[in-house]
Amino acid sequence: MRVKIDVEGFEEDVLEGREVLLADSSRALRLIYLEVHTYNWSLCGTTSDSPIERLHAANYEVRTLDGKSCRSICTYGHVIARRIDECLCARGLKV
Repeated sequence: MRVKIDVEGFEEDVLEGREVLLADSSRALRLIYLEVHTYNWSLCGTTSDSPIERLHAANYEVRTLDGKSCRSICTYGHVIARRIDECLCARGLKV
């Protein structure tokens, strides 16, 4: 399953609400397309690292749209989070 999250700065709240689902390998989303609205993060209590840390903790690899690894988010834009076990399968490796 794939999902797009576009919630005008409340990205971390959505990820927190789905924490159990994200961590469950049998039900987890394979791909998350995340539109990040950094200009609202101070109002929402989010930092540039917290959504990335939450995704990494749930076994997701986070990349920019051009495929570069993403360690923090500082400007408005888009990132893609993909389950690490899905990444390995796509490369032909066993999980």
